[in-house]
This record gives sequence, structure tokens and C-alpha cells, in this order.
Amino acid sequence: MVVDKVLVIVTSVIKNSKDQILMVQRSEKSSYPGYWQLVEGKLEKGESPEIALKREIKEEIGVSVLELEIDSVHHNEIEAKGLKYLCFRIVFKTTISSKLLNQAYVEY
Repeated sequence: MVVDKVLVIVTSVIKNSKDQILMVQRSEKSSYPGYWQLVEGKLEKGESPEIALKREIKEEIGVSVLELEIDSVHHNEIEAKGLKYLCFRIVFKTTISSKLLNQAYVEY
């Protein structure tokens, strides 16, 4: 596959005390509107994965990160909007500062 762009994505696995995982629903203005996903986002130029994930968590759910631990790294190829992407996803186990989130947790 010829790749148009390489993306590095940071993904957060946030569990509550019942071992359920936090999911957020994508905006109607985004690609894949209405889909559910983990809190995640792309690295911006010059960002470390840890800084990028802390920024994404603050932007998406409005809380601060207490602890990050790399869990795994994956890659896949996708097509979107006529472009082919090679995606590297860095998955972190994450502890956040707030237990009071108005989001959806699902069984793991």
C-alpha cells in the first residue's frame, strides 16, 4: 500500500472502580459521527506522546491526568477521505483526577 500520511495517535484506557472503561461519543461534526471510542488524539508537531495525551484528555473530558503508563503500541492502515494512512497507536493506562465524569463506561 502506498501511504499518503503517517499518523501517531495516543489512546487512553481509563477505568473506574468497577473495572469499566470510559468511552466518549464522537461529535456530529467529526468523521465517524456518533461512534463511540476511547479518549484519543493525534500528536501535534513537537509533542511527546505523554504531553499529547494529557492535552487530549483535558480537551475531550476536561480533567487532568495523574498517572500514565504505556500499555502497548499497535499499527494499522486505514483509508479516509480518499487518503491512505499508516497509523501508529500508543495505548496508555491512565489515572485521572476526577471520578465524577458524565460519560459512558462499558464492561471490559
